[in-house]
Amino acid sequence: MTSTTSVEHDVVATAQRVADLLPTASPLSVGTVAGVDAAAATVPPDAVAVHAEVLGERPGTVVVVVDTSLAAALAESPMGPLPLADALRPALEALRGALGVGALGSVSQTDAAGMVALLQGRDAVVVPLNDASGPAAWLALAAASGSDSAPASVAAQPFSGAGLDLLQDVVMELSAELGRTTMTVRELLNLQPGAVVELDRLAGSPADLLVNGRLIARGEVVVVDEDYALKITELVSSSLPGRG
Repeated sequence: MTSTTSVEHDVVATAQRVADLLPTASPLSVGTVAGVDAAAATVPPDAVAVHAEVLGERPGTVVVVVDTSLAAALAESPMGPLPLADALRPALEALRGALGVGALGSVSQTDAAGMVALLQGRDAVVVPLNDASGPAAWLALAAASGSDSAPASVAAQPFSGAGLDLLQDVVMELSAELGRTTMTVRELLNLQPGAVVELDRLAGSPADLLVNGRLIARGEVVVVDEDYALKITELVSSSLPGRG
């Protein structure tokens, strides 16, 4: 079982990077680490929390809490309503790094009371992020106990051959990804025809092949009969049933 001291150290080490990713009007600084009960007293009842499970070498739960002003601003975005979960996912991904190598599960949304219920009784710590007037956001991380991590262990077991046979004719949607980047809303609004968006991958690097967002292979982008195609150069064995 991961100790609270270890979890606290890992969250604090990651907190400023997470703070820099939050879309706030003013810079945030890392406050004093607190337990769930102490932190709950400083979180407004109408605050909004997004959270996700982390599956990996150290399973757990990551949470980012913001006040309602951010949710309202996203709902009134000039580009149309932007889901809070999407806006805060980069922050959750950064916080996930405190648990080491792993994958972020689906992102859910709850309120302040839901956050407390999610973390209560677990090996959890909360870090406030402060602006000039006080706490403006909160980060929380709960490492899974031995019993909490059991489902992740079961999920990691190889898919049975009989079950795979039933899925042979199921149609799956594949996508190829050249690279990624992040932008602020201001940068997005300033995009014009002819603008160049730099990605996080060098020219000539292999593209990723994904199934339902899951990386299964990498390859070289080629042209076949005037259509783009992907020539597979590497299979990600751990992502494919029956490949070890």
